[in-house]
Amino acid sequence: FTTIVDDAYQLVNASRATIWLVDHEKGEIWSRVSTGYKDEIRIASSTGIAGSCVQTGKVIVLDDAYSDPRFHPEVDKLTGFRTRSLITVPIFDEEGGVVGAIQMMNKLKEDGSPGL
Repeated sequence: FTTIVDDAYQLVNASRATIWLVDHEKGEIWSRVSTGYKDEIRIASSTGIAGSCVQTGKVIVLDDAYSDPRFHPEVDKLTGFRTRSLITVPIFDEEGGVVGAIQMMNKLKEDGSPGL
């Protein structure tokens, strides 16, 4: 998973990325790999942008995360990171069920300075 996250966030030129996996038994999503933060994070699978993505199976793109009512700022408080923009893409299994999501945050300009 680490290679996927590294490749994904570098491809879209984001400052951070996280893979969220669904834990159906507990009704949660949890961070499998996260750049910039090493501890596991668990939240309700209906919470936040990643939760919305795994519930709907749809890509979510936001230029201003805090302006979206689905955004869950508690993760930013926990990590000390400030999410501005993000793209969240569902991860499907062979049968078409959503098993997680990959989320890239804070697009950077080509020079590495903050973008959106």
